[in-house]
Amino acid sequence: MKKSTRVGLIGTTVLAAGVFLGNIVYSPSFYLAQNFECLRNRYVQKVLREEVGKLPEYLTSAEYVDSAEERRFKNKHGLGELTLMFTFAGRQDPEDIGKRKIKSTVYIFPGAFVDEDLIQTEEDFRGVLVDHEKAHAEHYFDGFPSIKWDPQNRDMDPKAFEMINELSALREEIKGFDRRKVSRNRAVITTTRYMTYYSSLWDPEMENYIIPEGIEKLKVLFFEDWIRRSNVFVQKGDGNYIVNPKNGEKLKLPDSLNH
Repeated sequence: MKKSTRVGLIGTTVLAAGVFLGNIVYSPSFYLAQNFECLRNRYVQKVLREEVGKLPEYLTSAEYVDSAEERRFKNKHGLGELTLMFTFAGRQDPEDIGKRKIKSTVYIFPGAFVDEDLIQTEEDFRGVLVDHEKAHAEHYFDGFPSIKWDPQNRDMDPKAFEMINELSALREEIKGFDRRKVSRNRAVITTTRYMTYYSSLWDPEMENYIIPEGIEKLKVLFFEDWIRRSNVFVQKGDGNYIVNPKNGEKLKLPDSLNH
């Protein structure tokens, strides 16, 4: 009787341990994903389940690219070494932007788990994946919010497209700060990137690709209330200015933003 009881207890303990370990593998924490590369793709899927549920039509999947494949993948797609995540829309025609045709895959690289200069906490990670990268996929599918995309503009300068594309996604990531406890480091990185792209609207070269009236509209469209409360906002007698993070230059805002 004692022997069978002992065996039963051992069996129950082993079963409980198996369930516990199974839960860890199926639903790993951010800490475990940081330390064990083999758990990172499972962690990504866990985040999607918790944050998104059923994937929207515009997002086919999100996949982790491991260390062995990272360099080859980034070279193939012309990505920078510090790229943490990448929303790939395939070889789509620019005419398809906003026509509910483009479906994207988000790829996550090792730096998203180990580069603490860029992502320090789980909330930082979730903000980049769910608020920023998913926004890219949504914008390719549904179009950029409040912007009428010209499908005939096949030769749009890549810098101009990148500016609109990144400002649209960074704006969504910053909105997410209201519900996420992102690190101060991540908040500074994200808002600085936003202001860097926003300041590029004052670059005279932009007039080669976007008509002046369009540039002025974009300056108003992408001006956010948090800018007015930040240290890059400057009030002077002749109007309001922002400070370009790259060179400290003061850039005058449109008159409609003086109030």
